[in-house]
Amino acid sequence: MANECSYEVIPGGYGLLENVSEEEEEQVNEILEGSEFGSLHGEVDVEAKRVQVVAGTNVLYKVETEDGEFYIVKIFYPLPVEETTEAELIYTEQVEKDDCIYDVGL
Repeated sequence: MANECSYEVIPGGYGLLENVSEEEEEQVNEILEGSEFGSLHGEVDVEAKRVQVVAGTNVLYKVETEDGEFYIVKIFYPLPVEETTEAELIYTEQVEKDDCIYDVGL
Protein backbone atom coordinates (compact mmCIF):
# COMPACT_ATOMS: atom_id res chain seq x y z
CA MET A 1 0.00 0.00 0.00
CA ALA A 2 2.62 2.54 -1.08
CA ASN A 3 1.22 6.03 -0.99
CA GLU A 4 2.56 9.54 -1.47
CA CYS A 5 -0.55 11.14 0.04
CA SER A 6 -0.51 13.20 3.20
CA TYR A 7 -3.66 12.78 5.27
CA GLU A 8 -4.54 15.18 8.07
CA VAL A 9 -6.58 13.43 10.74
CA ILE A 10 -9.07 15.65 12.55
CA PRO A 11 -11.72 14.70 15.14
CA GLY A 12 -14.85 13.55 13.33
CA GLY A 13 -13.01 13.25 10.02
CA TYR A 14 -11.60 10.32 8.08
CA GLY A 15 -8.74 8.30 9.55
CA LEU A 16 -5.48 7.26 7.96
CA LEU A 17 -5.16 4.87 5.03
CA GLU A 18 -5.80 1.23 5.97
CA ASN A 19 -5.44 -2.14 4.26
CA VAL A 20 -8.57 -4.16 3.47
CA SER A 21 -8.99 -7.82 4.41
CA GLU A 22 -10.17 -10.41 1.88
CA GLU A 23 -13.41 -10.74 3.84
CA GLU A 24 -14.07 -6.99 3.66
CA GLU A 25 -13.27 -6.98 -0.07
CA GLU A 26 -15.92 -9.68 -0.54
CA GLN A 27 -18.42 -7.55 1.43
CA VAL A 28 -17.68 -4.52 -0.76
CA ASN A 29 -18.24 -6.60 -3.90
CA GLU A 30 -21.54 -7.93 -2.50
CA ILE A 31 -22.74 -4.36 -1.86
CA LEU A 32 -21.67 -3.21 -5.33
CA GLU A 33 -23.16 -6.27 -7.04
CA GLY A 34 -26.72 -4.98 -6.76
CA SER A 35 -25.88 -1.46 -7.91
CA GLU A 36 -25.59 0.21 -11.30
CA PHE A 37 -21.83 0.51 -10.66
CA GLY A 38 -21.57 -3.26 -10.15
CA SER A 39 -23.57 -3.90 -13.32
CA LEU A 40 -21.20 -1.71 -15.33
CA HIS A 41 -17.87 -2.77 -13.82
CA GLY A 42 -18.25 -6.23 -12.31
CA GLU A 43 -16.09 -7.36 -9.42
CA VAL A 44 -13.45 -4.96 -8.06
CA ASP A 45 -10.12 -5.24 -6.28
CA VAL A 46 -10.13 -3.01 -3.20
CA GLU A 47 -6.81 -1.15 -2.92
CA ALA A 48 -7.24 0.57 0.48
CA LYS A 49 -9.74 2.40 2.67
CA ARG A 50 -10.28 5.36 5.01
CA VAL A 51 -12.91 5.27 7.77
CA GLN A 52 -15.09 7.96 9.38
CA VAL A 53 -17.26 7.08 12.39
CA VAL A 54 -20.53 9.04 12.49
CA ALA A 55 -24.03 7.75 13.39
CA GLY A 56 -22.79 4.62 11.67
CA THR A 57 -19.62 4.42 9.61
CA ASN A 58 -18.66 5.99 6.29
CA VAL A 59 -15.92 4.12 4.47
CA LEU A 60 -14.08 5.36 1.39
CA TYR A 61 -12.64 2.51 -0.68
CA LYS A 62 -10.26 2.90 -3.59
CA VAL A 63 -11.09 0.13 -6.04
CA GLU A 64 -9.79 -1.11 -9.37
CA THR A 65 -12.36 -2.48 -11.80
CA GLU A 66 -11.94 -5.47 -14.09
CA ASP A 67 -11.25 -3.08 -16.97
CA GLY A 68 -8.38 -1.36 -15.10
CA GLU A 69 -10.20 1.83 -14.07
CA PHE A 70 -9.93 3.29 -10.56
CA TYR A 71 -12.76 4.67 -8.43
CA ILE A 72 -13.39 6.01 -4.96
CA VAL A 73 -16.44 4.21 -3.61
CA LYS A 74 -18.22 5.54 -0.50
CA ILE A 75 -20.29 3.06 1.49
CA PHE A 76 -22.30 3.85 4.64
CA TYR A 77 -22.63 1.12 7.28
CA PRO A 78 -25.47 1.99 9.74
CA LEU A 79 -25.31 1.26 13.45
CA PRO A 80 -26.55 -2.26 14.27
CA VAL A 81 -29.31 -0.79 16.47
CA GLU A 82 -31.03 1.04 13.62
CA GLU A 83 -34.07 -0.32 11.78
CA THR A 84 -32.11 -1.04 8.63
CA THR A 85 -28.66 -2.51 9.01
CA GLU A 86 -27.95 -2.91 5.32
CA ALA A 87 -24.92 -1.07 3.99
CA GLU A 88 -25.64 1.57 1.37
CA LEU A 89 -23.59 2.70 -1.62
CA ILE A 90 -23.47 6.50 -1.38
CA TYR A 91 -21.45 7.43 -4.47
CA THR A 92 -18.66 6.47 -6.84
CA GLU A 93 -16.13 8.82 -8.43
CA GLN A 94 -13.64 7.85 -11.12
CA VAL A 95 -10.03 8.72 -10.20
CA GLU A 96 -6.52 8.09 -11.47
CA LYS A 97 -4.44 5.18 -10.13
CA ASP A 98 -2.17 7.43 -8.03
CA ASP A 99 -4.93 9.72 -6.71
CA CYS A 100 -5.34 9.98 -2.94
CA ILE A 101 -8.47 8.81 -1.16
CA TYR A 102 -10.54 11.91 -0.35
CA ASP A 103 -14.29 12.33 0.13
CA VAL A 104 -15.06 13.88 -3.25
CA GLY A 105 -18.82 13.53 -2.83
CA LEU A 106 -19.25 16.32 -0.30
